[in-house]
Amino acid sequence: TKARDIQQHFADVLAWINTIEPPTYPGEIDRALAAEGELLFAQHCEECHGSYGEKEFYPNKIIPLPIIQTDSAYAIYNLKTPLFDWYNQSWFAQTDPPSMNQASYGYMAPPLDGIWETAPYLHKGSVPALWSLLDSKARPTYWQRTADSEDYNMEKVGWNYTARNNSRGKWTYDTTLPGSSHVGHYFGDTLSTKERWAMIEYLKTL
Repeated sequence: TKARDIQQHFADVLAWINTIEPPTYPGEIDRALAAEGELLFAQHCEECHGSYGEKEFYPNKIIPLPIIQTDSAYAIYNLKTPLFDWYNQSWFAQTDPPSMNQASYGYMAPPLDGIWETAPYLHKGSVPALWSLLDSKARPTYWQRTADSEDYNMEKVGWNYTARNNSRGKWTYDTTLPGSSHVGHYFGDTLSTKERWAMIEYLKTL
């Protein structure tokens, strides 16, 4: 009964959510370089992450693990949890329109609005910056950041960090822990250095 009451108000909540705009990148943007990046994005990223600007489109697409190759722990857990069966038999799934859920061996490619401000990256936050997201060889195994929310790298777009040899120290991320790996999403590895900078410049505009 309580859920039904809440549902009656959710149209207003959704209307408010639709008014929210992504934060504007506060620095200078090289528009010519960003235009090159936009073409690269359309070629390499749009199919999964959608398009932006005048003709916005978000595909809401699940990427199978054999393709995305990121840490599988969360996806495997979802396949084993009874939550989906419970949900699909509940009032939430049976109301009109129906909203059945099904576990998938993969992850949804997220929309990238305001991505410049959403580091760290990948679904477990294992990659500190966009640069290392687009170049898997640049991903540190152990990396430590400060607690300062302003300690941000606006060039490589992500947290300033110190690569470490172990997991000791506060605010240190350990990618060797189960479920915390920084592997996968290797699509940027095919780009040249110049193309990566162009891609990042475009991502700043979203």
